[in-house]
Amino acid sequence: MPRRDKTIRVGLIGCNRRGLWYGAIFDRIDPVAYSRLDPTAYHHMTYYNHVDLQIRRAEGFRLTKVYDPDPEAAASFAAAFSNRPMICKSIEEVVRDVDLIFIPNESSDGSAHVTFAAPALQAGVPTFIDRPLAATVSQARRMLSLARRRKVPLLSCSHMRMLPHAAWFKARFQEIGPPDMGIVQGHGPNPALIADGVELALFLFGDEFGHRVETVQGMGNWPLEILHLRFVGEKGKRILQAAIISNHLSMARSTFWAKAGAQRNTVESPDLDAFVQPEGGLAVMNAVRAMVRTGRSPVSDAQMIETVAVMEAGRRSHNRPRPFALRIVR
Repeated sequence: MPRRDKTIRVGLIGCNRRGLWYGAIFDRIDPVAYSRLDPTAYHHMTYYNHVDLQIRRAEGFRLTKVYDPDPEAAASFAAAFSNRPMICKSIEEVVRDVDLIFIPNESSDGSAHVTFAAPALQAGVPTFIDRPLAATVSQARRMLSLARRRKVPLLSCSHMRMLPHAAWFKARFQEIGPPDMGIVQGHGPNPALIADGVELALFLFGDEFGHRVETVQGMGNWPLEILHLRFVGEKGKRILQAAIISNHLSMARSTFWAKAGAQRNTVESPDLDAFVQPEGGLAVMNAVRAMVRTGRSPVSDAQMIETVAVMEAGRRSHNRPRPFALRIVR
């Protein structure tokens, strides 16, 4: 584990646009190369300046190694960073001599994360896995079990869970009292973006219920397009129903939006769009830095599993007549 004053050497597995987005938050980029690979993200991060990023960066990280099954993708990705990280030929190579393994996820359901993460966890390297942790609860439990056996910290979360703007909106619930209705408007059918919406809903509405959902009902034209979540308090005295609507196709600004209601009163969030979302990425990286240096994950295993459980239950209940109890998949 690195000393407190030592830069955290990052090995990244998966040279995709999500990795570029996070990479720009924790390391220096080559503006020309970066803008060619993802002009949209570069546009949002420069606030039309188109010279240098206008976002706050996490301190104490350096991207030293990258790996992707596509060597050309890895080469292009590495060229977008000023320090030119080493291009590795295998996952086993990228996990050697690093302090953190970072697995970004642009659009998958997380089914490959077990393969990507196992070598790092087996080697005792702290690991961050982008949302969702896995495609199924059984896969998620397998990784968390391995991490516990090897006594290595593992974190998986969405930047929306740690977005300050979402926390500011959540603080407004005191204006209306404990909500009994919630809505999150998100994006689909990309499973990674749907996971952002799920984690936002769990963050906003799950505190009173131990961040546990009683039942999920999946609806819509594709699995996970519309998810109806039912939170139930102790002895059924409190019920909160929330809808996660992911029917917006992926768009440049990736705007999320939320609403909460109680006793006929409502509050609405501002646009949680691509201009503010890097603040959530920064918060994630700060949490990752603390995890590497303390050896403790800032998010519980149960919370990481819950996102996976909601999405698995949503798929299994898609357009079926009855909601799916999460206790079955947990």
